[in-house]
Amino acid sequence: VASGGASGGKRRRTGSGNKSKRRATTGGGGTASPQSKNRRNNNNSSSQSNRNRRRSDNRSTRPSAAPPSRATQWSKERHLALRSKLEKMQHRSVQGEELAQSYCDELLGLCVATDEWDSVLEVLTVMKDQGLSQTRSSYRACLEQCSKVNNGASALEILKAMQQAGVEPNGDDVTMAVKTMCRGGRWRNAKALLLRSAEQLPDAPAASAGNDGKIEGAKSKDDDGVVADDDSSASEDGDASKIISVDAYNAVMSSMKEEKKWKEAVQFLSLMEKGHGSSNKGGSGGSTKTKTVDDADRVHPRPTLVTYHHALEACASSGESEQAVTLLMSMRDKGTEPTSHTFDLVVRGLLKRSQWRRALKLLELMEEWEVPQSTRIYNIIISACAKAREVGQAMALLKKMRTLNIKPDVVTFNALISACASAGRWKDSMSLLQQCQREPGVDPDIITYTNAIRACARARKFKDAIELLQVLQDLGLTPDVYAYTAAIDACAKGKMWRKALDILDEMRTRGVQPTEVTYSVAITACGNGGQWQRAMELLNQMRMKGMSINVITYSSTISALAKAARRNMKETGGGEGSSEELSSKALDLLEQMKKEGVEPDTYSYSGAISACASAGRWEEALDLMAQMKKGGPKTRPNRITYTGAISACGRAGEWEHALRLFDEMRNDGLQADRISYNAVFSALRVGMQPERAYEIWGEMLGRRKEGQPRDSTKDEGGSSKAAPTSKPYATATSDPKLSPDIITLTDVIATLDRSEGDTNRERMDEVFDEAVELGIILPTDSLDSLWEVDLSGMSIPVAHAACRHIVQRARRAVASGESPCEDLMLITGVGAAHKAQGQDDDGADIVGASQQAPGRRGRGNTALREYVRQVLRDDFNPPLYSTIPHLGQGTVHVSADAFQKWLDGERQQ
Repeated sequence: VASGGASGGKRRRTGSGNKSKRRATTGGGGTASPQSKNRRNNNNSSSQSNRNRRRSDNRSTRPSAAPPSRATQWSKERHLALRSKLEKMQHRSVQGEELAQSYCDELLGLCVATDEWDSVLEVLTVMKDQGLSQTRSSYRACLEQCSKVNNGASALEILKAMQQAGVEPNGDDVTMAVKTMCRGGRWRNAKALLLRSAEQLPDAPAASAGNDGKIEGAKSKDDDGVVADDDSSASEDGDASKIISVDAYNAVMSSMKEEKKWKEAVQFLSLMEKGHGSSNKGGSGGSTKTKTVDDADRVHPRPTLVTYHHALEACASSGESEQAVTLLMSMRDKGTEPTSHTFDLVVRGLLKRSQWRRALKLLELMEEWEVPQSTRIYNIIISACAKAREVGQAMALLKKMRTLNIKPDVVTFNALISACASAGRWKDSMSLLQQCQREPGVDPDIITYTNAIRACARARKFKDAIELLQVLQDLGLTPDVYAYTAAIDACAKGKMWRKALDILDEMRTRGVQPTEVTYSVAITACGNGGQWQRAMELLNQMRMKGMSINVITYSSTISALAKAARRNMKETGGGEGSSEELSSKALDLLEQMKKEGVEPDTYSYSGAISACASAGRWEEALDLMAQMKKGGPKTRPNRITYTGAISACGRAGEWEHALRLFDEMRNDGLQADRISYNAVFSALRVGMQPERAYEIWGEMLGRRKEGQPRDSTKDEGGSSKAAPTSKPYATATSDPKLSPDIITLTDVIATLDRSEGDTNRERMDEVFDEAVELGIILPTDSLDSLWEVDLSGMSIPVAHAACRHIVQRARRAVASGESPCEDLMLITGVGAAHKAQGQDDDGADIVGASQQAPGRRGRGNTALREYVRQVLRDDFNPPLYSTIPHLGQGTVHVSADAFQKWLDGERQQ
């Protein structure tokens, strides 16, 4: 022990080489003379006095020392306890008391384990005085004490000392040292020792390791996992353990697993499966095909189930799921039956790489191999399917669990309800909640109800969400921040801003602190309710509390301002709450984000652009678009962004820029939708561009040929404009999602109606006829008939086109003999209805009277009824005259005689 400690002393301490050399010459139990001790003590005392004097001189200039750490304090206490035991041992020896070998061995082990090598010499001196020598039990005691404090370095020195003393370490000694070194983080040294010792140990009888880790025919294990002798009468030299326990190998494998060294783990496993040789450092680490040997020739034990589990976990945690599956498939051929936990490890590795389909295959393999399946492994796969939005597959697994009599627990239901919530399947979520409530032994928890509230929120079932929040409180559950946030989100989607703020106040009253997400959804609720002032107040509250305001919160506030600006779009004043002011606030918030280091994203820019669109600030909108394109993937404009910018240009009459943006959007691979088209049509209406409006209407219906170029830089007269260059774009499809609606029709008809010329009249008739075929206007399932049509509710331009369509339809029906000539009744309503709507729809409020085309009919405040009569007179040749019934002031009446007379006059012409 002394010679072993010498090398340890040289490794751990500086400036002690001479002292170590003296110890190395003492041999087993040798000690220095009393005179040498006295001189050494006197020198140490003198040196200590000098050090104390220097500390005293420098005390005023040195900073105060930090208090000793907990580990240092514990080390001192351990040293004092050891000194107390040593003094007691020396006292007993001086008194002539006979000391037991085991007592001295224990103290010797304590000194070695704590690296107290001076104390080791004291113990050896006492043992020599007592006539005791260093035996195998002495070395074993040292190894045991090193094991208790995880001193792997000293344990290795003890093995070296044993060899120098002629005591050959056996398998038990090596096992204990290896496990100690692994616990101390020296698994590479432990592995080298293990392989070297396995080759050097004497040949042993055939020994194998069962699945419980016990070496059959060689050794047994105690409760601490240390291999113990089965034969208590074994000789002192001990040859009972001639093969190293599999526990030592498992300790090395466990360390490899902790450090995710999957290649080393697979190589080490392969070595154990072969039973001889050394690890293949040059191999790929991925092959498990090895050539095994008979048990009589083995130097390494067979791997146990624990060994395989360590290797599997090393592969799974390193992302090597395929290697883990390969190991699993080879286990049965190597004589080890996989368990449910084995499959659990591999499944977790697969799901880390989102390979849920492979995990389902392993479930089928478990059935084939008759491995018991647990609720736990089903929960893991169900959760993975939920994350992959495979709700149907997750629900199928629940059904399979019931078929196999595997009882679902609350975790199962939570995962399923969460999956349904994310997929917007609130009915399934409510059904699962009811199943969870009825399931024996399963009680819904706060997570269950929170997921159910989320499902209601996504489905806009805000009343159900609020009811669930109350139900969980009635059941004695305490809502947490996630439950409250989900309920506020439901209120936001239901435009219940007052209830959202009430829940926010309830949170604070109950001591639940709102998070950034909570404030974000509360701000969204205020924005959806038109309460932009309260949204700004909540943002200021966050700032006053020192909370981190992230991009989501800023985007929610900007969106609240944009929604309020859209509501105020028709206001022309510049006072509090006008579209101009709200757009300015949105732009200010965007700048504030940048100053605070919060990078705006697509949603932040989209909200600000939408606010600018409501105020007609097209230049700011285009500037924001340019910033987005320079910002990278996180700020890439989406369809909503482009639509907002197109609307901004359209409201300002900048139709050229609107068309350019429309082209750029589709060139960027974004599919235009109905809202995008409507924004373009609005811009063309304001810009009085009937040619382009008719052309793009054809695109929506799929009439325009693919690849046909369009020059958007020329006006209706064919002259060139100094506008941005427009690129050819892909043809719009006739996708039902892109089909025009009444807003589309109104803008296109208004654009054509405002332009003079027979060509535009013919196009207007064509567009209206197509709209009737699509069911946009004059639907067949209405109460209208061939001779009686309700025009009330139509804008002035649409009513104009409707009159022309109705008259021509009736003419064709009479000419073909489909219907006899009857009285034509056009229901318009009374008064000056549609005055404001008519001006809005045909753009008179934006363009102004000074921009009307020469000869254009001024409509002013003409009632719809009188306008219809004017159309019948002016648009047909000969004129078609009508009357107003005395008892039907809201109806334009064309008698059958008048209609027939018109038909006759038309034929004569």
